[in-house]
Amino acid sequence: MDVTGLNNLGGLDVLSNNLTTSALNEMFHTLSRSSMLPVSGVRIGHNPGTYTCDRSIAREKGWFVFDYEW
Repeated sequence: MDVTGLNNLGGLDVLSNNLTTSALNEMFHTLSRSSMLPVSGVRIGHNPGTYTCDRSIAREKGWFVFDYEW
């Protein structure tokens, strides 16, 4: 999933989409966020790569990564 250029995205929900570790990592690489947004979060639970992906890719860009529904 490529979300390049969606700088005003405040949240992303990809729960239960059969995303692999590689797919989640690639998606994290395309994330960006506006410094104007107080919080940005992505929900990745119920995917095969949920517990093996590199969440630090998203966190370093200011995103919170959740395994569960909010």
